[in-house]
Amino acid sequence: MSLELANKLSKYRIHAACVQETRWKGQKAKVIKGYKLWYVGLDGRHNVVGILVSNNILKQLVEVRRCNDRIMLVRILVGEEIISIVSAYGPQVGLDEQVKYKFWGNLGELMRTIPEDEKVFLGGDFNRHIGRDAGNYNSIHEGFDLGARNENGENLLEFVLAKELVIANSIFRKKEEHLITYKSGGDATQVDYFLVRKGDRPSCLDCKVVLGTKMPTHHRLLVLGKDHVGETQRGYGHPVKQDKFIGLLKSVRGCE
Repeated sequence: MSLELANKLSKYRIHAACVQETRWKGQKAKVIKGYKLWYVGLDGRHNVVGILVSNNILKQLVEVRRCNDRIMLVRILVGEEIISIVSAYGPQVGLDEQVKYKFWGNLGELMRTIPEDEKVFLGGDFNRHIGRDAGNYNSIHEGFDLGARNENGENLLEFVLAKELVIANSIFRKKEEHLITYKSGGDATQVDYFLVRKGDRPSCLDCKVVLGTKMPTHHRLLVLGKDHVGETQRGYGHPVKQDKFIGLLKSVRGCE
């Protein structure tokens, strides 16, 4: 699995990837061909999150912050700016309300620590459905989603609204297959999202599910394209063109 994952990320020029449910215990790092993975998990069975960073930009890493087993952050110098990448794993529907309240509180606290002028790319499996109809949330949700919203989806939208973010998945018109982030049997839903600050919306060039990426999970690879200037970037050593800069994948189990 480790080689397959690395090859997929490299193929789509993904420099960083948010992952959830890695199923590893502790607060450690692993080297996976061409990438380094930082992760955090309490017992190795449940809420383990991680972030992979390409060797191409590894020297530009500024900070790794493991908040808890549901939230972590890395900060990377890209050109002359620092960007924050956050990996999050939202509580499942059947969990206690206190667990959900704590998750949103912790995520909100993390957002408050990130400088306001710093770009943020928050990728996560939120276990929520925001639905196709934006309703009163049309300032943060542009209508390109699937199905109907549930109560948990309302919680996500309220968080996005309060933190002045937008849901990148909802910005771009796509065929349904490129919206589905989870598919198993007859179930096809969208529960994985990228969130960005409203002011950074113009820097998002694309956001869609990549088809044909076979992974040992029913969640699909979601990619967010971030713009770069056309000149050679400091630290890259070669011209960078519209890279799919960030990827989101639900599981990397088996990457030993």
